[in-house]
Amino acid sequence: MIGRYERRLFRLIEKWGGKVVCFETHKEYDKLADRKFDDAPFTSNDLGVDFRTKTFYYSKDRQPDWPEIIHETGHVFGSKHDPTSSKCAEPHFFGWEYLLAKKIRAPIEPWYDNNNDYGINPECECHKHKRARNRRSVFPEFGEFDRKCQLAIINHWVEFGKKYGNVSSDRKPIPVR
Repeated sequence: MIGRYERRLFRLIEKWGGKVVCFETHKEYDKLADRKFDDAPFTSNDLGVDFRTKTFYYSKDRQPDWPEIIHETGHVFGSKHDPTSSKCAEPHFFGWEYLLAKKIRAPIEPWYDNNNDYGINPECECHKHKRARNRRSVFPEFGEFDRKCQLAIINHWVEFGKKYGNVSSDRKPIPVR
């Protein structure tokens, strides 16, 4: 059964001109994945997206969690570019994702947990913050920072979103396509 936050997201997707398709089983989902739509590579459940048609796909027996849906929603509505395009930059909708979690009134901790391995782009000055706990790569991961710095990173991308056009002046996520 789909939870309340997932339902809220699916209603927003439809309000923004998207479509949500539910398969009864993983087997049905799997038959069409990568032929009719792109399977979301970093989700632990069935979640796929057709960027062009703004269609989201999932199966009842391997339902996606709302933080996973938020990220794919960012690709479709928070970004101006197809995820396969070299112009697509995921950080451009990172602040948008956070604000979308707030908009659906979801508990924010699962969103933080889902983004722990999110690489912090060098465009963000916050990545130089000394509070990263463990520098394992050139781009530190979101989960390596303490909460104060994580909020600074989010605020950086929210402010960026205002210029990019996916965040309103009153800090609300808005679809850009």
